[in-house]
Amino acid sequence: MEVPPGSLIFVFPKVRHWYHCRKSAGGDDEWVEIEASDGLLSALGQAGVSPASPVVQIGDSPLMLRQFRRLFDLGRNGAGQVVLAARAYETVAMAFDELAADGRPRAAVKKMQLALGGGASAGVGSVASAVAATQRSASWMRTVFRRETGLSPKRYQLTQRLARAAEMLQSTDRPVTEIALQSGFCSLSAFSNSFAREYGCAPSVFRNRR
Repeated sequence: MEVPPGSLIFVFPKVRHWYHCRKSAGGDDEWVEIEASDGLLSALGQAGVSPASPVVQIGDSPLMLRQFRRLFDLGRNGAGQVVLAARAYETVAMAFDELAADGRPRAAVKKMQLALGGGASAGVGSVASAVAATQRSASWMRTVFRRETGLSPKRYQLTQRLARAAEMLQSTDRPVTEIALQSGFCSLSAFSNSFAREYGCAPSVFRNRR
Protein backbone atom coordinates (compact mmCIF):
# COMPACT_ATOMS: atom_id res chain seq x y z
CA MET A 1 0.00 0.00 0.00
CA GLU A 2 1.02 3.61 -0.46
CA VAL A 3 1.93 5.17 2.89
CA PRO A 4 1.30 8.93 3.00
CA PRO A 5 3.79 11.41 4.48
CA GLY A 6 3.47 11.99 8.20
CA SER A 7 3.05 8.30 9.03
CA LEU A 8 4.63 5.93 11.52
CA ILE A 9 5.05 2.30 10.49
CA PHE A 10 5.30 -0.15 13.38
CA VAL A 11 7.21 -3.36 12.61
CA PHE A 12 6.09 -6.14 14.91
CA PRO A 13 8.34 -8.90 16.32
CA LYS A 14 8.41 -12.12 14.27
CA VAL A 15 6.23 -10.57 11.53
CA ARG A 16 7.90 -10.50 8.11
CA HIS A 17 7.78 -7.14 6.37
CA TRP A 18 9.07 -5.30 3.34
CA TYR A 19 9.11 -1.64 2.49
CA HIS A 20 10.55 0.63 -0.15
CA CYS A 21 11.47 4.22 0.58
CA ARG A 22 10.90 6.52 -2.38
CA LYS A 23 14.00 8.70 -2.26
CA SER A 24 12.85 10.71 -5.31
CA ALA A 25 10.02 12.06 -3.14
CA GLY A 26 12.39 13.09 -0.35
CA GLY A 27 12.17 9.86 1.61
CA ASP A 28 14.88 8.76 4.04
CA ASP A 29 15.21 5.20 5.32
CA GLU A 30 16.95 5.94 8.61
CA TRP A 31 15.47 3.91 11.42
CA VAL A 32 15.96 3.09 15.09
CA GLU A 33 15.31 -0.35 16.54
CA ILE A 34 14.11 -0.84 20.12
CA GLU A 35 12.93 -3.93 21.95
CA ALA A 36 9.17 -3.77 22.43
CA SER A 37 7.96 -4.43 25.94
CA ASP A 38 4.71 -6.29 26.64
CA GLY A 39 3.31 -3.00 27.90
CA LEU A 40 4.06 -1.21 24.64
CA LEU A 41 2.58 -4.02 22.53
CA SER A 42 -0.55 -3.95 24.69
CA ALA A 43 -0.84 -0.15 24.32
CA LEU A 44 -0.45 -0.44 20.56
CA GLY A 45 -3.19 -3.07 20.44
CA GLN A 46 -5.56 -0.88 22.46
CA ALA A 47 -4.91 1.96 20.03
CA GLY A 48 -5.85 -0.26 17.08
CA VAL A 49 -2.29 -0.78 15.83
CA SER A 50 -1.58 -4.38 14.84
CA PRO A 51 0.46 -6.36 12.28
CA ALA A 52 -2.56 -6.12 9.97
CA SER A 53 -2.87 -2.35 10.56
CA PRO A 54 0.64 -1.09 11.32
CA VAL A 55 0.45 2.48 9.98
CA VAL A 56 -0.36 5.43 12.24
CA GLN A 57 -0.83 8.85 10.65
CA ILE A 58 0.32 11.76 12.78
CA GLY A 59 0.67 14.43 10.11
CA ASP A 60 3.59 16.81 9.75
CA SER A 61 3.56 18.28 13.25
CA PRO A 62 6.64 20.52 13.75
CA LEU A 63 6.94 19.13 17.29
CA MET A 64 7.13 15.55 16.02
CA LEU A 65 9.55 16.43 13.22
CA ARG A 66 11.93 18.00 15.76
CA GLN A 67 11.60 14.94 17.97
CA PHE A 68 12.54 12.60 15.14
CA ARG A 69 15.51 14.78 14.16
CA ARG A 70 16.81 14.60 17.74
CA LEU A 71 16.36 10.82 17.74
CA PHE A 72 18.26 10.32 14.49
CA ASP A 73 20.96 12.80 15.50
CA LEU A 74 21.58 10.71 18.62
CA GLY A 75 21.98 7.62 16.45
CA ARG A 76 24.39 9.33 14.08
CA ASN A 77 26.47 10.63 16.99
CA GLY A 78 26.92 7.17 18.49
CA ALA A 79 24.62 7.41 21.50
CA GLY A 80 24.27 4.25 23.53
CA GLN A 81 21.34 1.85 23.30
CA VAL A 82 19.88 3.01 26.63
CA VAL A 83 19.78 6.65 25.51
CA LEU A 84 18.39 5.73 22.09
CA ALA A 85 15.73 3.48 23.59
CA ALA A 86 14.64 6.20 26.03
CA ARG A 87 14.32 8.74 23.22
CA ALA A 88 12.52 6.23 20.99
CA TYR A 89 9.96 5.37 23.69
CA GLU A 90 9.45 9.07 24.30
CA THR A 91 8.87 9.55 20.56
CA VAL A 92 6.25 6.79 20.45
CA ALA A 93 4.46 8.30 23.45
CA MET A 94 4.46 11.73 21.83
CA ALA A 95 3.14 10.27 18.59
CA PHE A 96 0.12 8.78 20.33
CA ASP A 97 -0.45 11.98 22.24
CA GLU A 98 -0.33 13.89 18.97
CA LEU A 99 -2.71 11.41 17.36
CA ALA A 100 -5.41 10.94 19.96
CA ALA A 101 -5.12 12.50 23.38
CA ASP A 102 -6.18 16.05 22.61
CA GLY A 103 -8.29 15.40 19.52
CA ARG A 104 -6.14 17.49 17.20
CA PRO A 105 -6.84 15.41 14.08
CA ARG A 106 -10.58 15.77 14.69
CA ALA A 107 -10.09 19.49 15.34
CA ALA A 108 -8.27 19.78 12.02
CA VAL A 109 -11.13 17.97 10.25
CA LYS A 110 -13.64 20.31 11.90
CA LYS A 111 -11.64 23.32 10.74
CA MET A 112 -11.67 21.96 7.19
CA GLN A 113 -15.39 21.29 7.35
CA LEU A 114 -16.02 24.90 8.37
CA ALA A 115 -13.77 26.17 5.58
CA LEU A 116 -15.51 23.99 2.99
CA GLY A 117 -19.07 24.28 4.15
CA GLY A 118 -19.69 26.84 6.87
CA GLY A 119 -20.90 30.40 7.01
CA ALA A 120 -22.49 32.66 4.45
CA SER A 121 -20.09 31.70 1.67
CA ALA A 122 -20.28 27.96 2.29
CA GLY A 123 -17.82 25.96 0.26
CA VAL A 124 -16.69 28.84 -1.94
CA GLY A 125 -13.03 28.56 -0.95
CA SER A 126 -10.75 26.01 -2.57
CA VAL A 127 -9.86 22.65 -1.04
CA ALA A 128 -6.19 23.71 -1.10
CA SER A 129 -6.91 26.82 1.01
CA ALA A 130 -8.98 24.74 3.44
CA VAL A 131 -6.08 22.30 3.84
CA ALA A 132 -3.65 25.19 4.32
CA ALA A 133 -5.79 26.54 7.16
CA THR A 134 -5.21 23.32 9.13
CA GLN A 135 -1.40 23.67 8.86
CA ARG A 136 -1.14 19.98 7.99
CA SER A 137 0.16 18.21 4.90
CA ALA A 138 -2.37 17.83 2.07
CA SER A 139 -1.99 14.04 1.76
CA TRP A 140 -2.39 13.46 5.50
CA MET A 141 -5.34 15.84 5.77
CA ARG A 142 -7.19 14.24 2.85
CA THR A 143 -6.72 10.77 4.34
CA VAL A 144 -7.89 11.79 7.81
CA PHE A 145 -10.80 13.82 6.41
CA ARG A 146 -12.10 10.83 4.45
CA ARG A 147 -11.68 8.57 7.46
CA GLU A 148 -13.66 10.93 9.72
CA THR A 149 -16.40 12.01 7.29
CA GLY A 150 -16.61 9.19 4.75
CA LEU A 151 -16.13 11.71 1.93
CA SER A 152 -13.18 13.24 0.13
CA PRO A 153 -12.77 16.98 0.80
CA LYS A 154 -13.85 17.78 -2.76
CA ARG A 155 -16.98 15.63 -2.50
CA TYR A 156 -17.83 17.11 0.90
CA GLN A 157 -17.46 20.61 -0.53
CA LEU A 158 -19.74 19.77 -3.44
CA THR A 159 -22.49 18.38 -1.19
CA GLN A 160 -22.30 21.49 0.98
CA ARG A 161 -22.53 23.80 -2.03
CA LEU A 162 -25.51 21.93 -3.42
CA ALA A 163 -27.27 21.82 -0.05
CA ARG A 164 -26.85 25.58 0.31
CA ALA A 165 -28.13 26.12 -3.24
CA ALA A 166 -31.17 23.89 -2.58
CA GLU A 167 -31.97 25.90 0.53
CA MET A 168 -31.80 29.19 -1.40
CA LEU A 169 -33.94 27.78 -4.22
CA GLN A 170 -36.71 26.99 -1.77
CA SER A 171 -36.42 29.98 0.55
CA THR A 172 -35.67 32.86 -1.89
CA ASP A 173 -36.70 34.14 -5.30
CA ARG A 174 -33.16 34.88 -6.44
CA PRO A 175 -32.33 33.96 -10.05
CA VAL A 176 -30.87 30.50 -10.48
CA THR A 177 -27.69 31.94 -12.01
CA GLU A 178 -27.15 34.14 -8.96
CA ILE A 179 -27.65 31.19 -6.64
CA ALA A 180 -25.18 29.13 -8.66
CA LEU A 181 -22.48 31.78 -8.37
CA GLN A 182 -23.14 32.44 -4.68
CA SER A 183 -22.84 28.72 -4.01
CA GLY A 184 -19.37 28.60 -5.53
CA PHE A 185 -20.08 27.28 -9.04
CA CYS A 186 -18.26 28.86 -11.97
CA SER A 187 -21.20 28.64 -14.36
CA LEU A 188 -24.92 27.91 -14.54
CA SER A 189 -24.34 24.77 -16.62
CA ALA A 190 -21.85 23.32 -14.11
CA PHE A 191 -24.30 24.01 -11.31
CA SER A 192 -27.32 22.57 -13.16
CA ASN A 193 -25.47 19.36 -14.08
CA SER A 194 -24.21 18.79 -10.52
CA PHE A 195 -27.59 19.65 -9.02
CA ALA A 196 -29.44 17.23 -11.31
CA ARG A 197 -27.03 14.39 -10.45
CA GLU A 198 -27.49 15.02 -6.73
CA TYR A 199 -31.23 15.79 -6.54
CA GLY A 200 -32.57 14.05 -9.65
CA CYS A 201 -34.03 17.14 -11.28
CA ALA A 202 -33.13 20.58 -12.62
CA PRO A 203 -32.85 23.49 -10.15
CA SER A 204 -35.96 25.17 -11.61
CA VAL A 205 -38.00 21.98 -11.14
CA PHE A 206 -36.74 21.65 -7.57
CA ARG A 207 -37.79 25.26 -6.86
CA ASN A 208 -41.32 24.66 -8.15
CA ARG A 209 -41.79 21.90 -5.57
CA ARG A 210 -41.80 24.31 -2.66
